Amino acid sequence: MRIGVVGSRKRNRQADRAIVDAELGRLLEEWGPGLVVVSGGCKKGADRFAKEFAEDIGLDMVVHLPDMTGVRKRSDAIGRYYARNNLIADGCDILIALVARDRRGGTENTLSHAYKRHIPVHIWEVGASAAIFGRKRKAGDLDQPKLFT
Repeated sequence: MRIGVVGSRKRNRQADRAIVDAELGRLLEEWGPGLVVVSGGCKKGADRFAKEFAEDIGLDMVVHLPDMTGVRKRSDAIGRYYARNNLIADGCDILIALVARDRRGGTENTLSHAYKRHIPVHIWEVGASAAIFGRKRKAGDLDQPKLFT
């Protein structure tokens, strides 16, 4: 089972790490040690948390970095990141996404590729960590991710 993990760089808090750890831990229990984590290699947020989880547990990891060869303009760079996001979606059986409040950027692009492939996605919105830490719910908190197949 290949688990894609993506997220906004804005989602770089300890609560976000707890979400990634809980999701990957649950899937590891369900599918066993053959789990492979697929990510985009960002140094902040969900990508980093997934990498650290995989390293700590000893899971295989596939990192799709964007090919920045010959990039001279910002628009070219964005295209390369979007191509990388396509590879992430293409390389996973389930996608975990920690989305930003504004729902813009690369995470949303990866989600669109996953939807086109009918890949199940677990979307964690801002405030969704309340259930993990057992604090009192606030407006907008979710007990679990929104699941789409």
